[in-house]
Amino acid sequence: MTRLEATLSEARPRILALLLRQGGPIEDAEDALAEAVARAAELWPKSGMPESPTGWLLTTARRLHLDRRRREGRLQPLEDRDPQAPEAEDQADERLRLFMICADVRLSTDEQTGLMLQLIQGLTARQIADACLEREERTAQRLVRAKRKLRGGAVRDLGDAEVRAALPAILEAVYAAAARGWEQPGDREQDALAREALDLASTLAGLCPKEPEALGLAALLHLIEARRPARRDPDGGYIPLDHQDPAKWSRDLIVRGEDLLHRAGRLQAPGPRQWEAAIQSAHVSRVATGRPGWEVILSFYDELIAVRPSVGARIARCAALAKVEGPASALRELGEVEQGGRLQAFWALKAHLCHLLGLREEAQAAQARAAAQAIDPAVETFISRPLSE
Repeated sequence: MTRLEATLSEARPRILALLLRQGGPIEDAEDALAEAVARAAELWPKSGMPESPTGWLLTTARRLHLDRRRREGRLQPLEDRDPQAPEAEDQADERLRLFMICADVRLSTDEQTGLMLQLIQGLTARQIADACLEREERTAQRLVRAKRKLRGGAVRDLGDAEVRAALPAILEAVYAAAARGWEQPGDREQDALAREALDLASTLAGLCPKEPEALGLAALLHLIEARRPARRDPDGGYIPLDHQDPAKWSRDLIVRGEDLLHRAGRLQAPGPRQWEAAIQSAHVSRVATGRPGWEVILSFYDELIAVRPSVGARIARCAALAKVEGPASALRELGEVEQGGRLQAFWALKAHLCHLLGLREEAQAAQARAAAQAIDPAVETFISRPLSE
């Protein structure tokens, strides 16, 4: 990565947010920044790196942005200023403002996620489409539609109450990006999307150090990403969590995730992302103990379902219940999960429980349903193996 690329990666959200405060559509701000980067690529190799690369890009992009608005008759002519001398305002961290712009309530979760990946992380429509397993044309149309919805919206100074009100939508959009990145581990684009989501969550935790759910989401993604190297065998085959080799898990990511979770806990305001992170923490405890703490995991699922009941959480609780009380109890409870049949995990777990209980025909029928609903070919292959394996 060149110095210019590194500078742009770090400064992009701040510059775009500051440009948007000047008014105009998002596309104008993006175009101004792109032109400033093109000028830097041309000038810096000849004149040398400026003392403040971020300040140079910001001041140049701002002038280009305002010049465009002036040409369109919306502003008076702009005086020339030294692009080497960033203003004091340039030093402010505007990334949280851009998160909030992307999480505007007028946008769907998919639109919010796409904008965050493009504006904050700098991904192209092609990269987002590849990562989300959809056509580039569809992704590009969604991004255009989202930016059109935001036209005319004011970019104002943020109060604590506004940040707190917008945070759930921001967290949901980041979580949605991460969930897409988990769908096919081992796929290059999917792995990249998961890393981008982890970066977004880490940035958000740094910007909101007193918000326990922001810390909880960052902890959750660190602990899940820690296991990524162990989720596939050398041939690309799927390895379920119980059979993964803990020696392949990333100790650095686990330590970072545990630290974030402890910081969230000290704020004494537990929420769903923190409980999800606590469940993952109990799973990775196998590094030290040799086995997951299933009783603890079951209790954490009870806490999670109490604050955010969902079909997925109830199915996962049944899996933990099978470890604690046995397959019969788990199968009875699984049968009470309404709408569970629309999820592949429901049928995979039912097949496993029925097999353990000797219910051969029910197990085979559930196995077929699970394989048919699998998104990842490697998971489908794993599910289709003889249940005795």
